[in-house]
Amino acid sequence: MIKLKLKTFCVILSAALVFCSSLMVITGPEVLAQNDINQSFAIIMYHHISEDKSMVGDYVITPEMFENDLKYLKQKGYKSITVRNLYAINNNERTLAPKSIMITFDDGQESFYKYAYPLLKKYGFSAVFSVIGKYTEMYSNINDHNIKYSHVTWTQMNEMAKSTVVEFGNHSYDMHTNTGVGRSGVTQKAGESDEQYRLALETDIKTYNNLFEKNLGYTPSVFTYPYGRFSSKTEQIIKNNGFYAAFTCYEKRVVPNSSDDWLYKLGRFNRSGKKTTDSFFKGISVV
Repeated sequence: MIKLKLKTFCVILSAALVFCSSLMVITGPEVLAQNDINQSFAIIMYHHISEDKSMVGDYVITPEMFENDLKYLKQKGYKSITVRNLYAINNNERTLAPKSIMITFDDGQESFYKYAYPLLKKYGFSAVFSVIGKYTEMYSNINDHNIKYSHVTWTQMNEMAKSTVVEFGNHSYDMHTNTGVGRSGVTQKAGESDEQYRLALETDIKTYNNLFEKNLGYTPSVFTYPYGRFSSKTEQIIKNNGFYAAFTCYEKRVVPNSSDDWLYKLGRFNRSGKKTTDSFFKGISVV
């Protein structure tokens, strides 16, 4: 029986987050004028939740930290928005409401189902949960629920899909890898022709979308770039395959309709477990 051991999980998670981290350091949090802050909103990027405080770090928080975040947002009057809302804003069918916030979780750890999902329901928020397909398939076929590293199953995803709390994103089926050789995430490999690249990425997308359709009855409308890495070619392939938004790892507030392709470059702020709720949110003008 195949099992993804804790050590393997930590390697995968660390590799993913090191690349997001390096990208965010390069770009840096974008400083906006007060007028732009009033016309923008923040997207928060979470990854893993653990009761083991020794795991807390840049990309792991405790259930208590997440609940404190939701309490803070609730007390300040914030309401979550969805990718569908952004599409409506893009089409001038609605405007951005004051005190809008978007909550996202990447990768697909089962800790989201155990900790985040109940707390989101408790405080009346929603989240976009971007899941790696390969691991959903794996954990749907084995009985391994070690919350330190396990991933969600199709059964769990189906339950969440029936609620109004969770909106799913495609985080690739099997391209969330970076070995230092070949492809990094969904980027084009050295020496790979444009056509070869298109076929490789489209095959991965269609594999996962077919599984979504089979298990949940629909396909995601948002793509989350593994490691936050993409190019103009990637963006075009994503558009051509039916996605109308994409998440990056750029740390910046989102200003709707600021460019023609703003929906495909949605910036997010990584929620580090090294910061308090107050310091994190005040640092990104969520007050």
